[in-house]
Amino acid sequence: MQLWIWRNIRIALPDDWEMLQYSRERAQGKCAFADRYQFRLELNWKEFSGPPDFQRMLSDYGSKLTQEKGLKNLQQFKVGQWQGVGGELDDCWTTRYGAWMKREKMVVEIVFIWPQIRDVELEKEVLRSAGEETLKHEEFQRWKTFGMELFASSDYALSECKIEPGVESMTFTDPANPDRLENFERRGMVKDWLEASVSEWLRVQFPENLHVHYQNSYLTGEREIERIAGTHHAKRIGRFGTKELHFEGAAWICPKDGRLYSFRTKRPVEDPDHRRSGERLACCTRLWVGNE
Repeated sequence: MQLWIWRNIRIALPDDWEMLQYSRERAQGKCAFADRYQFRLELNWKEFSGPPDFQRMLSDYGSKLTQEKGLKNLQQFKVGQWQGVGGELDDCWTTRYGAWMKREKMVVEIVFIWPQIRDVELEKEVLRSAGEETLKHEEFQRWKTFGMELFASSDYALSECKIEPGVESMTFTDPANPDRLENFERRGMVKDWLEASVSEWLRVQFPENLHVHYQNSYLTGEREIERIAGTHHAKRIGRFGTKELHFEGAAWICPKDGRLYSFRTKRPVEDPDHRRSGERLACCTRLWVGNE
């Protein structure tokens, strides 16, 4: 089973179920997982001011599926905090569960799609693993997806997620200030495209006229971590003058999977950042990097 964490929701799924659809929206969204043949599970969330009446919700939901979708053999289920309904729909067995996430103030729905026979034990195992992610530290939010395990600042929002062959990149931005951001990245097929050193690659990820404060490397186990930090004067959009921004980053090649990992940040110079300590990005088990 593989652990996924998205939007402070954790769930463990079979190793061959991959995320094919995702949402960056915080208030309401969906992630969908599939095996090599078809979609197998949906993870939906929606914020509410308070917990709903689940019994009434399930009753209304079951009636709607029966009358409008033609659901047959309607049944109700309960696994821990998860309450659900299920039945036969379009020659497939489907079950839908919901639970209230108190800290996040949202209803989370998990939808299973069983193409042939419903695997009751797997369904229970998945549901027992699912719930609110316990934060490692109140200043960070943990994500585990697309081969990365990362800790973004808790008050940042996922603003960009780029998933392409050989590249997984997630950017988190402060909604109150777009000059404050964090980027986490994982790149594969390194031997096919990396013609320079990791240090040189990291340098070109920042502005060309960056005033470099330091650029060095250090060893952590079998990894050689390249680091850089500096400041840059950028033009103010729609205003006269410039603003001074602080950039910082680290990059390395994982000795286990051979991929290149990087963690980069940007923030105003006058804005002190007390969240830079600790583990921020993992490339493989118990191998972490942070900008100390």
